Parts: sequence; C-alpha cells; structure tokens
Amino acid sequence: MSNGFRMRMQDAGCISFRKTLKKPKFLKQCGKQAEQTEEEPMPYLKTVLCRVVSIAAVVRKRKDDNSITLSLTSLPHHPENLEDRQEAKLLSTFLNAIGDKKPQLVGFNSQRSDLKILVQRAVAQGIQAKSFAKRPDKPWEGVDYFDSKFSPVHVDLIEILGGFGKSTPSLHEMANVCGIPGKMSVEGDEVATLWLEGRLPKSWPTTNVMP
Repeated sequence: MSNGFRMRMQDAGCISFRKTLKKPKFLKQCGKQAEQTEEEPMPYLKTVLCRVVSIAAVVRKRKDDNSITLSLTSLPHHPENLEDRQEAKLLSTFLNAIGDKKPQLVGFNSQRSDLKILVQRAVAQGIQAKSFAKRPDKPWEGVDYFDSKFSPVHVDLIEILGGFGKSTPSLHEMANVCGIPGKMSVEGDEVATLWLEGRLPKSWPTTNVMP
C-alpha cells in the first residue's frame, strides 16, 4: 500500500492534481495541503485516499499426503504491463480469487488495516467482488472474511499476540524473535515516493510479505 500524506477530507481535491501535474509537483502540492513539515516530511495519508500498487501473499497448501507446500505470489504478475498495474485490476483479481477459492486468510493487523484498505479502495473503484463480500447470517454458518473474531476463515494474529499499548509487538518484531527475517527492503513510508518516481523495486511486494 502506498501511504504518503495525511489530508483532511475537504482537502481531498488534491488527488485530482495527479492527472494534471507532473509527479514532483503533485508530491509538493499534496504535501502543502497535508500540513507537511520539515520534522514530518511524509505525513500519513488516510487509507481511503491511498492507492494499492501491489498485493502479495504466502500461499500454504496441504497435499493429499499431508505434506505442506509454501509459495509466494504477488500482483501485478507483470509489473512492466501498464494494464496489469491498474489498481482496479489488482483489487478485482485478488478479491475475486479469494471469494472463488475461499482460502483461510492469516494476517497481522489484517482486520483493521489490510482488509479495510482493500475494501475501501475496492468501493472507490466500483468493484463488487460478490463472492468475497457475501456474508452468512451467522459467522459460524459460512465463510465470513469480515469477522476475524468468530469466523475461522480469517485469522488476525495481532488479536492473538497483541497486548495493550506499547506491549503490542509489530510484525517485524514478531518475525525477528521467531528467527524469521523481518522487513528486507523498502519501508512503508518510502513506497509513495518510490512509486511516484517509478523506482519501486519489482521484488518489493514479495520481500515485504516474507515475515
């Protein structure tokens, strides 16, 4: 997800500048309206005003002989292809695939962050994803990705491992104490600038999902 600038809803008009201004000027204009300062050069942007530039996941499968396989997958499949990079296609491909295959989703702060961002931007893009969005009358009566507390198809690890306030670990911290590499490439607050400058590494989504 590309988090760049925090903007009040009445300032959201700066998004339209993206169509008419070159990237450096767009960045400067958004920064001005988002109360950008030298102390905070990259203020936080409300997620509904973000743009999803990539989606990645570790896929775990159990074979008939009970052996487990792990694989990495990411969108866009072909980053050099302009059509594949369109946000609407990324979101539609991912949400419809989840809705059709109905896997168990496991994330870290996925209920309050990842899933919310994907759904907010899907609404903004006019994507329905009916099979993903369909909810049962009761969580235990079917697949419900919106209820990580009662539905087993969505496990949010932060709700299991989290504490109160400063005692809540980050994904990077949990990965490291478990002997798993944490963030290995781009930090979240660098994504917006790199994307606008066309310098976001093609490997970023997969290296970012490894923890």
